Amino acid sequence: LKLLILIDKLKNLKEFIVNMKVLDFYADWCGPCKTLAPIIKQFCENNKLTLESINVEDNDDLVQKYKIRNIPVIVFEDLDGKELKRLVGMQTQDNLTKVYKEIMGTDA
Repeated sequence: LKLLILIDKLKNLKEFIVNMKVLDFYADWCGPCKTLAPIIKQFCENNKLTLESINVEDNDDLVQKYKIRNIPVIVFEDLDGKELKRLVGMQTQDNLTKVYKEIMGTDA
């Protein structure tokens, strides 16, 4: 029975993963952004998440829409555009994974 419940939970989890994307707000001149870029890319690849990298210098409309005041900023959102979580500043792979598990409702 536990196995069946786990299998059902994994099916739901897979559906949710497909319906989430990650926005990475950055600037070319931002040191922490350059450091974060390969970390967030690897994280998204590992978790099969869509990554959208948004240069704040070239996307004023998105900067206004998401009220970006500092960079780097990572926004987890569903495909309908609902923000699920926002992280500001440098992040580690471990912290991204922890936050992702919190969003997914699984143990960290």
